[in-house]
Amino acid sequence: MGDYTIERFLIAACVFLLILSVLVWRERRRLLVGLIAVVLIGYSIFFFVRGQLLEKQYEQSIGTVYEYLESQYPEEEWNVIDRLSKGQMRQSNKVDIVFANEKGVIYTYKILDDGQVVQWEINLGEKHFDEVKHNEKN
Repeated sequence: MGDYTIERFLIAACVFLLILSVLVWRERRRLLVGLIAVVLIGYSIFFFVRGQLLEKQYEQSIGTVYEYLESQYPEEEWNVIDRLSKGQMRQSNKVDIVFANEKGVIYTYKILDDGQVVQWEINLGEKHFDEVKHNEKN
């Protein structure tokens, strides 16, 4: 299941019920068709605006993590791993990083509410925990 599956299922169920009610109650057809239109247009606007806000927050998070990594590891190179390219949902306050000298390990950094950057998790891949170079939890 995808990240938005339940949300989309609920909207589809509501629209389906509204369409069924249009077929049953013919005297209220205009009202129900208008209600269907309002639900679909409202959801479309909500989905678009939310996507734009999350994208902006994610870009700000990348900038914050870059500043943090430049202060912590000034001589290192790293790349951001985009969760969307892997078919996963982005979290606007988490950024996945792969360091150039440690290709198999994905470090996830989280921006807390106070703006502090912390190393949230490490995906070791095929390495052992004692082999990672950028573990900040020691």
